[in-house]
Amino acid sequence: MFLGEVHNEIEKGRAKGQSPADVVSKLRKQIVDRHEGAHLLDEWDPNQQIYKQFFSRLGNTTRQYREALTSYLFHGEVNAMIGELRYGQPMMAIDRLLSLAELARSRQKQNAELDEQQSAALWVSDTLVALLNQGWAERVGMKIVSGLGRLDQVKSQLYLLGQPENGGDIRALADALMREHSNERGR
Repeated sequence: MFLGEVHNEIEKGRAKGQSPADVVSKLRKQIVDRHEGAHLLDEWDPNQQIYKQFFSRLGNTTRQYREALTSYLFHGEVNAMIGELRYGQPMMAIDRLLSLAELARSRQKQNAELDEQQSAALWVSDTLVALLNQGWAERVGMKIVSGLGRLDQVKSQLYLLGQPENGGDIRALADALMREHSNERGR
């Protein structure tokens, strides 16, 4: 579905005299802008939550410092990925999230270390699927067949979230993800 969306955007661009490379470059820039914009929201947070958490975890050892920094980077990436879902083009945000999560799962199978962005993608995608599994699936039009594994059905229909008619639902899910993340961060 995502590639179909890109194809449509390329065709629209051609009608306006834009090259496919220019259209794809613009789409990529939009994704990066949304992600980095969400990092800026952390910077501008009047309560400075992410920084307070970082400083509260700092200790007197190298290990404590590294743990605090890893936590800070992980939570910042989670915030940015949720921001992509909340403020970005839904299909692109879903595709990017699922691609990063799949890369992370592949690296896990190889017993390779995950960076903070990969760990964050796993957390966001797993939490998103859990929320959908708790009743949101039907709300966004997922077809759930009784007798089959519900979780697998939800995972296979995640791209429905990128449909224009689900824009309000994906923003509501992003808000629910942020609440889950706030609860997680508080532990």
